[in-house]
Amino acid sequence: MSRGILTLLALLPFVEVALLARLVASIGFINSLVYLLLVAMLGVSLIKKTGMKALMNTQQALQRGEVPAQEVATSGIAVLGGILLVIPGLLTDALGLLLLWPPIKQRLARLLLERPGFVVRSTSRTKEPDVLEGEFRRED
Repeated sequence: MSRGILTLLALLPFVEVALLARLVASIGFINSLVYLLLVAMLGVSLIKKTGMKALMNTQQALQRGEVPAQEVATSGIAVLGGILLVIPGLLTDALGLLLLWPPIKQRLARLLLERPGFVVRSTSRTKEPDVLEGEFRRED
């Protein structure tokens, strides 16, 4: 990871606490708590929904013999958005919602898949079963 990303991750808790303090000052403690709980519940719901949908779509694509790289990348970004919604804080909520916005989600998935060094491999087999015809006789 680059030094800039590590610095941003180290500063994130301090920024979140400052933003939450401003939120509490403007709408009150109870309203802030309700907001945080509702957003966290939304995040958990999105993670469940997106995860199940991704699993079904991936299985269907694999049954058709396709490599579901775009689906996996898009779903992964959506799950990351849901995780960011679960983390308490206004900045992580904004980033989570941004990742859930379809144009951003599609663009990030495309950038991820086009990234040098990112390789998608198919390990699918032929449709023929692994059965060998013949007779078996045990000799002891």
